[in-house]
Amino acid sequence: MRYLILFLSVIVIFASCSKQTVDVPQSKQDMLISAKWHLIDIQMTVRDTFGRDSVIQWLIDDCKKDDNLEFDSSFQAVHHSGDARCYYNESAEYAFTWQLTNNGKTLGMYGIDDFFLGTSNITGDISDLDGSKFTLKTTQFVGGTVPPTDTLKYTKFYFTKL
Repeated sequence: MRYLILFLSVIVIFASCSKQTVDVPQSKQDMLISAKWHLIDIQMTVRDTFGRDSVIQWLIDDCKKDDNLEFDSSFQAVHHSGDARCYYNESAEYAFTWQLTNNGKTLGMYGIDDFFLGTSNITGDISDLDGSKFTLKTTQFVGGTVPPTDTLKYTKFYFTKL
């Protein structure tokens, strides 16, 4: 009987020491860093004088369709301008800085040349980030044409992973 208790004790000890793996979800920062990001769509939501909202689809210039953004862990990043150039002396790469604030809910990009409709600094809410896509929503006016009687509510930039 004594050996049976000893044997069972050894089995319990080995069973409790078995290796368990825990899946730790990837952070938003890690998801941004792990890919190059391609802008696929821009939508501006405006409110007219009657209080009705409408969405304006912003056409991405042909020269920007092959651009991408690459973030790194030191909060530095690069805007790769792709093969199609918007003007004759456009650089192949532009450096900029970035940060996540508000518990990873807000993404800021600073010194990003004219990537966002001519605005070099942009801050907005980041959503739908799942490692293969994300949306940046900003209420800041980033350029573009809004009908003169309308008020800009927000602009959404949609990105996918390259």
